Amino acid sequence: MPREEHLVEERVVGNCTVKVYHDTDPQHPDEGNDDLFLVSFSNDFHVVRKGTWDGAGDFRDFLHPRFQVEGCNPEEELPEPVEKPQDGAPDPEWRRVYVDSCSNQLEQVLLEAGQDSGFGDLAGRSAARENFDFRKDVWDAWQRFKSAHAEWACFTLGVRNFGGGNIGLSLGEIYDGSETDRWGDPVEPEGFVMVKKSAGWHADHQKVAESLVQEWQDYCEGNVYGYVVTDDLEDEEVDSCWGFIGDRECCMAEGVSAAEWHEKNGRKQVPLPFPPAREEANG
Repeated sequence: MPREEHLVEERVVGNCTVKVYHDTDPQHPDEGNDDLFLVSFSNDFHVVRKGTWDGAGDFRDFLHPRFQVEGCNPEEELPEPVEKPQDGAPDPEWRRVYVDSCSNQLEQVLLEAGQDSGFGDLAGRSAARENFDFRKDVWDAWQRFKSAHAEWACFTLGVRNFGGGNIGLSLGEIYDGSETDRWGDPVEPEGFVMVKKSAGWHADHQKVAESLVQEWQDYCEGNVYGYVVTDDLEDEEVDSCWGFIGDRECCMAEGVSAAEWHEKNGRKQVPLPFPPAREEANG
């Protein structure tokens, strides 16, 4: 398709012309960026990062532990453990469960009196072990949860199909698995926006994420531009730049700046074939 069919505006700068076009083959907004990117599993808007963030399971560590650990009630609080659980009598909770479930009444009485035993009762050991496994799962889930959220600001992404190829994107809250629909039922996010916290952003993470979502919205709507500067005296293209997402004014301003530079510095000065004649004094 001829380029001129995508012309948006043009401006004359001295002996140059700056033309702004729609960029018909742009890179997506976060291509090659591992510190800030969008992932979507929506059928209407599918964007994944192969090998790293290409499935909903890759975001499991961001779930609050009450949504991660089997046997937890998602509607109840699950406080972070104060200490890492141990599988044995030195662990007070292990010992308590063992005593409560011990089938040997004599041993149970001794333990309740503060005495030690061999802790060989099968019923007591089985119950204590099962309790330990659950508490260890809770501990491990909390460590993953804290580590994931310490490294990333993980926001949910909303995707809405308006029909006719029109997609609406919106930034949600920090992801922890507590998202619900308007009836209060749990709902899986359609996508995520990831902001790496250690990347040294000059704005808060939510503003950074909002900016990326807006860039993707402009990308989906075709609001991507490029400029071409032509030297009209030489009838040649002297500069161009593409990939201005959502900011046509900035694209034109950059093109004008490039044209002004070319007007001042770009043309070669052609030397005269002989030195200029000197005027001689009369008489």
